[in-house]
Amino acid sequence: MSKNKHNEKVGSTIERSDERIKVTGEVFTPMWLVYSIIDEIPVEVMNDKEKTFIDNSCGCGNFLTGLYERLTTKFDHTHEQAISRLYGIDLMQDNIEETCRRLNVSYPHPHFIKGDGLINHFDPSTQLNTLDNYYNDSTN
Repeated sequence: MSKNKHNEKVGSTIERSDERIKVTGEVFTPMWLVYSIIDEIPVEVMNDKEKTFIDNSCGCGNFLTGLYERLTTKFDHTHEQAISRLYGIDLMQDNIEETCRRLNVSYPHPHFIKGDGLINHFDPSTQLNTLDNYYNDSTN
């Protein structure tokens, strides 16, 4: 298995074969670009604890960890407040596990689930059922 050097440089610790990368399209956004994009979010949105953020193809969690960092360092959120605003979904279970590690939350976590965020309807009110469905379905 060859390790994708780009993904390693942008924060991921998972070894991915060239075949997996070809099939899944896993090439992650560098953190400098993540922060540049996050810093364009209006201050009133970042301050509003009722607003949530979802990354429907979260990969190893770069956008979620970038948001977490900004919320906790620039917008005075506690760990719990920041996590309560973040949601992620990804095709690959190991990516979700890595996202949870990077956000310092237990796995499985109801805000971060395995699935296809481009076709699945993500409903936070049923997130635990959604988690159970994905983990019990061997096709995912």
